[in-house]
Amino acid sequence: MRPANIITAIADVMAGIAVSGYLANENFSQNYLSPIFLLIISTIGLYGGGVVFNDVFDAELDKIERPERPIPKGIISINEASFLMIVKI
Repeated sequence: MRPANIITAIADVMAGIAVSGYLANENFSQNYLSPIFLLIISTIGLYGGGVVFNDVFDAELDKIERPERPIPKGIISINEASFLMIVKI
């Protein structure tokens, strides 16, 4: 799922929160953190599933252009990746 890329998606969420001023509320409490946490978890699932989705459908091209990735390398089968993709999304 390329964890380094998922971290950038989390950073995008955090940047959006910072730009919106969501945490600048005068009445800030712990209840404000729950939606942020849920948004981050959702982003990890959707982004990770999307990366796997891309790798499954680009498996033939990746054999040529990116042979170091898990599917072309044979570390994971397309069926296993498809299952992970469905579970993550």
